[in-house]
Amino acid sequence: MNATRTPLPLMFGIPDDGMAQIYFQPGKPGPQVSFPGNLNFVGYLDRSRGPWFQPIYCGPRLTTTVDEVEPGRPLVNAVTEPHRCSVALRTIEAVVAKTQANCFNHPAAIQGTRRDLVSERLAGIDGLCMPRTLRLRIDEPAELGEAIARAGLAWPLLLRVAGDHGGKDLTKVDRPEDLRAALRDLPWGGRPIYVTEFVDFRGDDGLYRKMRLVVVGREVFLRHHIPAADWLVHADSRVPRAELLERELQELEGFDQGLLPLLRDRVLAIADALGLDYFGIDASLLPDGRLLVFEANATMNVLHDSNPQEPRWAGVIARIRRSLESLLENPGRWRHAPAGTRQ
Repeated sequence: MNATRTPLPLMFGIPDDGMAQIYFQPGKPGPQVSFPGNLNFVGYLDRSRGPWFQPIYCGPRLTTTVDEVEPGRPLVNAVTEPHRCSVALRTIEAVVAKTQANCFNHPAAIQGTRRDLVSERLAGIDGLCMPRTLRLRIDEPAELGEAIARAGLAWPLLLRVAGDHGGKDLTKVDRPEDLRAALRDLPWGGRPIYVTEFVDFRGDDGLYRKMRLVVVGREVFLRHHIPAADWLVHADSRVPRAELLERELQELEGFDQGLLPLLRDRVLAIADALGLDYFGIDASLLPDGRLLVFEANATMNVLHDSNPQEPRWAGVIARIRRSLESLLENPGRWRHAPAGTRQ
C-alpha cells in the first residue's frame, strides 16, 4: 500500500487589483471563488493517498514570510499570470531564494511568459514561425499607430489587452486607418496592449487548425487539434463534421507515432527557452513545415474534460494527469532544483 503523502506548499497569488471571481458550478453548493492568474489543477489530481498541497496565499497587503515554509521544502507555484499577479510572483521568488527550495514552475520563469518576451526568446529556434509582438502602454490612440510604424510591424495585426487569455479582448486589425475604431471596442483602460503580427494559417481545405501541445517535464502531449472556419479558433468554433472530429481523435490517439517525432525537438527547445515544468503551447503546423506559435504559457487548463461522452478525450487527459502527478512527486526532476538535488 502506498504511504500517505506529505502535502507540498502550494503558492497561490492574490491579483494585484485584489479582485476575485465569484461563480456557480453545477454540483457544488453555493458560490465558488477563484483568483484570476492562478492555475488550479488541484481538483483534477488523484487524492487517494491524501491531499497534495498545503495552500499559502501571497499578494497585495499579505505578509507572507519564509517562516510559513519549511526550509528546503519543495514548493509548487500556482501563479501563472505575470500581469495580474506581479506582487505575488515577487513574493514567491523571494521565498524560494531564502529557502533554497526546489520550485515547480519557478516565478522567474512565469515572469518571462509575457507575450513580447516569449516572442523574443523563441524567435531563433529552428522550425518555428514566431510572430513579432510588442507590449505597449499608451495614453492616446495616436500613440499606438506611431509605435507600430516605428517598429515596422507588418499588417494585419492582432491587438489584445495584457493579462487576458482565451481570446478575450482580442481583435484583428487589417489596416492602419482601422486602429482607432479597434481601440474603441477594446477595453484596455490604460492597461498595456499587445500588438502581434498576424500570420495567415488557413489550410488548403480552407480551414484554420490550432493544436494545443502540453509539456509536462520532458514529455509532450497533444490535447486537441481543432479545425475551424475562422482564424480565432476555440473548442466551441470546431467545425461540426464527423469526419473532421474522427481525424482529430485519431491524431490524438496516434500522436506518439504521428506528429510527435516531427515536433518533439522544437517543443523541447521551447521548454528549455522558457524554463517551465508544466505549460501549454497553442500553435499551427504551416504548409511549409514550420510550427506557427500563437502563445506558450502556464495559464492553460488542460485537465478539464468538456466532452465526457467521448472516451478518447478522457484517455488523453488521463495520460497528462498521470504524467503531472509523477512530476509533482519527484521534485528532483523539476527545472529549478538546487545543486545536488536534480535527478
